[in-house]
Amino acid sequence: DGEFAFVLWDRPRHCVFAARDRCGIKPLKYLQQKGDLVFASEAKAFFAGGWPAQWDHHSLAQALTFQYPSPQRTLFENIKQVAPGCYLMADLATGAVIHQRWWTWSETAEPGDYLSALRDSVAERVDGVWPTAVHLSAGCDSTTALVMARELGREVTAFSVAFEQDWGAVAHDESVDAAQTARVLNVPFEKVMSTRMDMCTHWATAIERSEQLGINGHLVAKWLLAKAIAQKGFRVSISGEGADETLLGYSFLTAELGANVTELVRSNPVAVGLMLPDDHQLDFTVVEQQWGFVPVWLQAKASLGWKLRTLLKDEWAETYAPQAQSDWARETRDLLKTEKVETARTTWAVLALGGYILPALADAPEAGHHIQGRVPFLGKQVMEQGLALDAQTLGFPLQTKKPLRDFLREKGLGHIADRAKHPFQAPPLLGSSEVQMYLKTLWSEDTAWTHTPFCPTKIQQWMQQWPSWDQGTYQKWEPVVSTVLSVYWMQRVFLLRN
Repeated sequence: DGEFAFVLWDRPRHCVFAARDRCGIKPLKYLQQKGDLVFASEAKAFFAGGWPAQWDHHSLAQALTFQYPSPQRTLFENIKQVAPGCYLMADLATGAVIHQRWWTWSETAEPGDYLSALRDSVAERVDGVWPTAVHLSAGCDSTTALVMARELGREVTAFSVAFEQDWGAVAHDESVDAAQTARVLNVPFEKVMSTRMDMCTHWATAIERSEQLGINGHLVAKWLLAKAIAQKGFRVSISGEGADETLLGYSFLTAELGANVTELVRSNPVAVGLMLPDDHQLDFTVVEQQWGFVPVWLQAKASLGWKLRTLLKDEWAETYAPQAQSDWARETRDLLKTEKVETARTTWAVLALGGYILPALADAPEAGHHIQGRVPFLGKQVMEQGLALDAQTLGFPLQTKKPLRDFLREKGLGHIADRAKHPFQAPPLLGSSEVQMYLKTLWSEDTAWTHTPFCPTKIQQWMQQWPSWDQGTYQKWEPVVSTVLSVYWMQRVFLLRN
């Protein structure tokens, strides 16, 4: 019921059984080579044990095409992982390994009292033994968890990331609304500032901890948030991950239910290129042939992949990209459902939530600072009750997550309940001229791209375009800037070779 990863050794049968929690909250990686079967939470453990650190170019090509490699892959050669909601059985006598799904995102319960199940889940995780830090944004999810923890009489402190002043229609900084929530609830509040240069300064560290490619400065912001929580003496934190998947909170899920994509793009500029499609896209015909359709969230990744493709070495892209697409489409087929919205939810939940959000933005920074992260929205009973709710009960087409919004209005938190969904994101790095100069200096080194898929000439030509871009273009290209910076640092942090 919640967060786990474990390995059991059955000595009489000479057999290993390993399993990972439903959603991928906790990591579990393994390496099978020359008769050895080795498990660890992080790939760094294998490198410390003497295994060489090398790129898995097929997985890297998947990451640069879809953002998320297929669930059993990592970016490192010979290192795999137990996928979210899966188990592994290995017969060490024969060397046979079976990887099987034991849980999937589907309705498994009769509709009941969702808020009651959530309250029980919060109570279990904010247990009163340890003072608890709450990751507080201006969203319904973390706010609801904070309210419930407060009503239980628990000792909680709210922590919120603050960003530099925004521009235009996109508002990345949620700390003002979060501070208002804390005042209404009379909860101690800590604001953690994360500037663009802060994020650049700590990017390498965040990459080393997460072993992932970040697509936004939120990767580093969560690292700085966890650091601040630890410095205040907290060893337990709770966050709101998982509510959007169970309660159809994301805009791309409402698109699969019939919401107009053009209108969603207009009203959600921060999600364009991340969760909603941009203008140019890679051809995902091979995915459509395997899946039957291309979900809206995957169309967004086609936009990201198209931009990244313009910066790759031609020979590398021609060698790895076509096979990466076909392998990825085949390796993810077990996630498909009958209904389009259920396919969109399940594929996102396993690939994005389990493959990136939970391990890179939650567990890695928390574990790196000796914090036990707990996720009440992903408790078993809560998920079952959430998945049992139909779209109309959840508020579609006007809004989603209606149970949470109604709850918050009753608590006098209308400023949160009436707020549109906003994915947690840092402002674009290129919005700072200081960062632009920093990146140009960093990326102009002679050996900057030697052991990466990126073409030095294309990178230089791309950087020359930056001064002519407007703020909207910075926003659209932010996932690309972040991905390129992540590849740069991953190669250096782990000394990866081709």
